[in-house]
Amino acid sequence: MDSQNRIFNFSPAHPLVKANFFVRTSYCCIVIIPFLSIAYEINLGTLFYIIFILQTLSWPFIAYLIAKMSRNQKSVELHFNLNMEIFIYSIWIPITSFSPLYILLLLIALGTGGLTAGGFPLLISRSASAILGVLIGGIIFGFRYSGEITLPTIISTSIATIIISWATALFSHKTSKKMILTRKLLKDEKSKLEKELTEAADYVKTMLPSLINNGVINVNYKFIPSATLGGDAFGYHWIDSDNFVIYLLDVSGHGVGAALLSTSVLNFIRSQALSHTDFNNPSHVFEKLNLAFQADKNNDMFFTMWYGIYSKKTKILTHSSAGHPPALMFTHQNAKEQSVVKLMARNSIIGGISDNTYTQKSQHISTGTSIYIFSDGVYEIKKPDGSMLKFQEFEELLINQLEKSQKTLDNFYDYCLEINEMDRYDDDYTMIKVAFV
Repeated sequence: MDSQNRIFNFSPAHPLVKANFFVRTSYCCIVIIPFLSIAYEINLGTLFYIIFILQTLSWPFIAYLIAKMSRNQKSVELHFNLNMEIFIYSIWIPITSFSPLYILLLLIALGTGGLTAGGFPLLISRSASAILGVLIGGIIFGFRYSGEITLPTIISTSIATIIISWATALFSHKTSKKMILTRKLLKDEKSKLEKELTEAADYVKTMLPSLINNGVINVNYKFIPSATLGGDAFGYHWIDSDNFVIYLLDVSGHGVGAALLSTSVLNFIRSQALSHTDFNNPSHVFEKLNLAFQADKNNDMFFTMWYGIYSKKTKILTHSSAGHPPALMFTHQNAKEQSVVKLMARNSIIGGISDNTYTQKSQHISTGTSIYIFSDGVYEIKKPDGSMLKFQEFEELLINQLEKSQKTLDNFYDYCLEINEMDRYDDDYTMIKVAFV
């Protein structure tokens, strides 16, 4: 069964395949009458009558099945069926002794069908198929010309020509109206979605904390939501007179759903609404969040997180990370040298297995230390050669662009955009700098 599905496609027919089936059926039924009249005048044998009628009545169904059972229905319909049918019917041009009226019928079908379905490229390929059909038909049946045409043949062919051209034009008109309506609906839906994303982004921004520039801890950040709104959210505040908390989370996926989940988690932490939770204990916070925000109850969304508690009294930072990139701590050993420490604990994401346990670590913080906390979208940078920036290279970028040169987070963001050669990141961009003065 699997091998059959790789060859055939049993899904519903593409709208173009359906539409062309009805147009093809009507056209094939209409063209029989003038053909029989032309064939009668040039004394074609009975076998040709039978072959043409069988071919004409069966071709719409054969073409429909060929397209429907293919893996790319639209492509097969445009590039195979429409060329094959004009090729088959062009073979009959030499058989009908190059009857001008049959050629006229075929030219109308060639032009209207080609231009309506695929424009000039399809018209050119159908013309080539028609020429090939005439050549093959002429080689097999000979190149004879008969210019004798009676009035009944002219009338029947003219009626068929008018019906074919009018039917094709009507179909094209209805298709165009549907396309215009569909585009309008898509445009309206896009505008509605963009409005919702803008409102959600504005709401997320209202949840962000103020900068801190005049304390023992200074905090600055750069937050740019993506166009599709990701799930980044962060915060920091004094839990009490001694303990300062910093946290950053990144919900999987994009859109309003991810933003709502991130702000919900943010509110739980800010208001300390998780019952029986020690918010001075990162691993305990993660365990409680993991139980409260299981992915199967949140539209299969999970999140990564970095969480740290700094004690002003002991100068110890207790931290943990749940599937999140490590924070980078820079300490100044002297005027020229700096050391970099990755602040992370290897834990799984939040929202996965309900009985997960989480570990945490501690780090002494000396005066002059800077810590950068960020989401994964920050270091997903494409280099000029097309390769992605490695995490170690990102560390060096931070040292050179922020620590040594004393550039701002805004400068660093602009510099990364230049490397990426883009106007904005595809994902949320969140970078927090915590300076211990």
